[in-house]
Amino acid sequence: MFFSLLIFSFILRTNFSTKAYIVYPVVNWYQDSDYAYAFTDSKVHYLISTSNTQLTETEIVSILDEWSNESGVPIAKDTIFTDVEISIKWISYAEANSTFGVGTGVLGLTHFSGITNTVLDTLYEDDRCINQQEVLKTDKMDIYIIYDNTSSDLIDTDEWKTIIRHEIGHAFGYKGHIQYSDDLMYAYWSDGEIINIIDYDSEHINNIYSFR
Repeated sequence: MFFSLLIFSFILRTNFSTKAYIVYPVVNWYQDSDYAYAFTDSKVHYLISTSNTQLTETEIVSILDEWSNESGVPIAKDTIFTDVEISIKWISYAEANSTFGVGTGVLGLTHFSGITNTVLDTLYEDDRCINQQEVLKTDKMDIYIIYDNTSSDLIDTDEWKTIIRHEIGHAFGYKGHIQYSDDLMYAYWSDGEIINIIDYDSEHINNIYSFR
């Protein structure tokens, strides 16, 4: 089994006066990490918790479809959380804090599990990636969206979509965060930001799944 010091990836909220802090060390995937990861099954199964959700299941599935299309990996709904490759659950800040130790400002996190040392592919440097990285096999990613942290009741539908789009990006293979603030995979989110997958993200996720 492959183990990493980085077991979570977060997206944090900022406002005009205070920068939210990172409660675990976050590796900048494009610069400092020596691996990414990818699903190898012919189809990725998902299940979405319907409790306390700020979006409909249809809205969340449409975001899963975006990353599915970019990676070339088909998705299908399942009925048992322990059997799926991607689970998406909405949890309270109290639960997230007691279970994962997250601090104020964290809106979502992805728990990396099921990563093995099976090497699928090797990525090389491009305009934002200065290292060579190996793509490792994974079969389980758990996404948690915190529905009541830092006035998150004021976040509207399109903003929640950006937050979930970011976390699903992690689930499909982005180990850490990008350093550019205009990118979907940047570590921080600010009120009012609605960010979609851009050409660079599309290119990079395609590179990750080039072994298929």
